[in-house]
Amino acid sequence: MFTTLAVIVGIVTGPLADNVDAAPAPAVPVAAPVAAASAAPAPLPVAKPIAKATPWAMPAGPLVVDAGPPSAATPTPEPARRPGFDAPLDPLFPSTDFGGPLIGVNVDPVGFPLEKTLAGESDFGKLLDKNRVRVYGWVDGGAEFSNSSSLNTFPISYNDVPNRIELDQAVIRLERDPDTVQQDHVDYGFRIDNIYGLDYRFTTAYGYQSQQLTTKNLLNGYDDPELYGMIYVPHMFAGGSVIQVGRVISIPDIEAQLAPQNYIYSHSIMFTEDSYTQTGVLIWSKLSNMFTIDYGIDFGDDVEPGSAVQRFPTGQFFVKYTTKANKDDILAGVDAYNNRPFAYTIVGSAPQTKAQCANENGDQYALANGTIETFKTNGSTCLAGHDNLQQQNLTWFHVFSPKFHNAFEAYYLQTRNAPVGGSIVNGPLQYAAGGGPGALIHGRADATGFVDYLENKVSPTDFLSFRSDYLNDPQGWRTGYATSYGSLTLSLSHHFSALTWLRPEFRIEKNFAKGVNAYDNLESASGFAGTKNYQRTLGVDLIQWF
Repeated sequence: MFTTLAVIVGIVTGPLADNVDAAPAPAVPVAAPVAAASAAPAPLPVAKPIAKATPWAMPAGPLVVDAGPPSAATPTPEPARRPGFDAPLDPLFPSTDFGGPLIGVNVDPVGFPLEKTLAGESDFGKLLDKNRVRVYGWVDGGAEFSNSSSLNTFPISYNDVPNRIELDQAVIRLERDPDTVQQDHVDYGFRIDNIYGLDYRFTTAYGYQSQQLTTKNLLNGYDDPELYGMIYVPHMFAGGSVIQVGRVISIPDIEAQLAPQNYIYSHSIMFTEDSYTQTGVLIWSKLSNMFTIDYGIDFGDDVEPGSAVQRFPTGQFFVKYTTKANKDDILAGVDAYNNRPFAYTIVGSAPQTKAQCANENGDQYALANGTIETFKTNGSTCLAGHDNLQQQNLTWFHVFSPKFHNAFEAYYLQTRNAPVGGSIVNGPLQYAAGGGPGALIHGRADATGFVDYLENKVSPTDFLSFRSDYLNDPQGWRTGYATSYGSLTLSLSHHFSALTWLRPEFRIEKNFAKGVNAYDNLESASGFAGTKNYQRTLGVDLIQWF
């Protein structure tokens, strides 16, 4: 809870201890991360994993399967589980289980309107259902009403356009989850997520349709943040292993890119700035009911294999510990490490203009191929590049009761020779991004973040969330401003039904460095210039499943 107390004191009384200069930061292009934060591929879909009581989910043998009744959160029963795998959290929350790798609980989402229609009216739909292939999705739209007068609510994410309703994400998912309750045969699965809306700006990885953001800086776009296959091997370690190959959502975060997995509509500042997805081979192995490990190798955070800025090999390793009483869960480890600097490259300007590749600062940037480029735009080329995050995380859940719990997360990020503002967006100055790279930060750049969620179910259809959030960005690498930030958010999540959710919230936040105004960013030819050091917002979104 120290995060909550520190942020409250800072917002009410003034600056927290900051390792930044009191001098104002120069107005620079604030490049919204081509993809920054992450999230654990916790049991999805509707925040409440759901299971279908079929013979494949309940193999013969000593396994005891518990399939609970439907709730206000889910249209179908709770998951089948191995003995001793009682759900620690109430089904109304975004997940009944702790975050991170999950083996021994079957996540088999059934009961959604699209799937029922397909299974009832077409042979193809019946074939999908017979093979446990699920097709479903949701639409999430909302608004952030702000005291900022500019065209963006930076650094709020994901909805960074104030005072108007926006389509945050429309998602359709095709998936098959392996049966990890049984331990007598190999099983397989896959997931394909298709997302369209404003939120693509934060899930985009360099190379995966990223020109929508990095070149054109479009408000709405398409992305496929999850695109992977799975193999479950029951006798690889005591409790079995799941091998994932493809593009996956980063393991450690409390928050997630996909709206129904989150307690609150908006995201914490710290979540906005860390890893979102990785492409490679990742493995979960269950050593016992108390210990699970996650390990793998990939091409770096938020980049496509084969792109000019990929960083292969990048390693990942986490240890997940759950107490015997199932009251505490700790996930700690390294999300990404390759000991290499920020990744730059040169791209042709068409259809970009010289103005869109602006900020001719003359700094020398080391390209991914090892050459040195003095950045002076000549109208034919632009400097491009993507953050190469080196990231360590710690996440801790504590359960007071199934209806009342706390979740805490901390991270440390670092890189070398990055530009102010991070990943480069060579598009028009709008939506708190664009305008090319910021000034070069020589040597190490780092950032530290903390977030805490206090969650309480207050009725059969409602839960309250109180979030406190702190990010220290001493060189301006993550946000474009050399300062620390704090935010406090109070939210109510109301479920009209299992398929329709409403989430209003009130949020206050500020930056703490004297002389720095990181909020109410005005867009000009020279970049973004903040006019305030604080912001208040009233937000609300509506999620409709189909």
